[in-house]
Amino acid sequence: MPGSETPDNTAPLPAPPSASPDHSEEMLGDEMDNMVPTHGYHRQPVVGLGGSAGALEALKVFFEAMPSDTGMAFVVVTHLSPDHESLMADILQHITAMPVVQVTGMVRLEPSCVYIIPPSRHLLMMNGHLELADMGRETGKRVAVDLFFRTLADTHGPHAVGIILSGADGDGAIGLKRIKERGGLTIVQEPGEAGQDGMPRAAIATGMADWVMPAREMPDRILEYMRQEKRLHLPPEDGPAKAAVFPGGAPGEAEEAREDERESALRGILSFLRTRTGRDFNCYKRATILRRIGRRMQVNSVAGRPGCRSISLSCAPIRGRPERCCRTFLFP
Repeated sequence: MPGSETPDNTAPLPAPPSASPDHSEEMLGDEMDNMVPTHGYHRQPVVGLGGSAGALEALKVFFEAMPSDTGMAFVVVTHLSPDHESLMADILQHITAMPVVQVTGMVRLEPSCVYIIPPSRHLLMMNGHLELADMGRETGKRVAVDLFFRTLADTHGPHAVGIILSGADGDGAIGLKRIKERGGLTIVQEPGEAGQDGMPRAAIATGMADWVMPAREMPDRILEYMRQEKRLHLPPEDGPAKAAVFPGGAPGEAEEAREDERESALRGILSFLRTRTGRDFNCYKRATILRRIGRRMQVNSVAGRPGCRSISLSCAPIRGRPERCCRTFLFP
């Protein structure tokens, strides 16, 4: 999408490897800068898990490690044989205390529930509901994971998590890219662990995977990522504002001082990036920059480190890695 907010970059970044996440994210350009605002999405966190051959074992491991009271909804989209599909809900129900629902029609998405798609169908998300749709055959290939990830990204944006598990084809790679573009979290199973590595490798090749890891490690990392959001202290998206005045003046003065500190830190980050990369991020939308910084802090678990919950104390990852600071810290 065209956007007047994007500056003319006369001093481009050093080119990273063609398959790296940083390079692919940077190539998104204006589309990334004109992301739909966070408040336009459903705030219910939804984790979409896609796979095919070998995915059942990964799903069992994943749900064994995932607590049953997270408040997240989980949607499993695979294209296994009908016999395997019909057994999946029962198998997973023996592993998790969360209700496991075989979707047969329109159903309201509830927190701490697992939803399973039936064979030869795909899912749409509308107004907090899952709705089944027939799978078109004109493409000549299976795309159930791609289709669901795209609708998940468009409805839940930064509250979406997309996970690619074992599978023999490339389904899900395009949908994973959409989730990343909308500010969501993207995870891929370690190819060496997957029974079939086609889907994981195709997803990794897009450069859009935030994490590549074994299935058993995913739940803890997702939960920590969700906790990071509550720990972040970023400047307001609408610009500096005077702190509230309290009786005696001290609390208001303290909050104003903290806000000034965050604003100063933000200016320092942008100045440093301009010096080291030649890119003037002051020309970008303030809200976009703050969302990118916040998301990168979440992905890197910066806010979970002692003394790093505020932007003013999280500059070390930028200054300590100047060769990657622009690409890996600012681009979601």
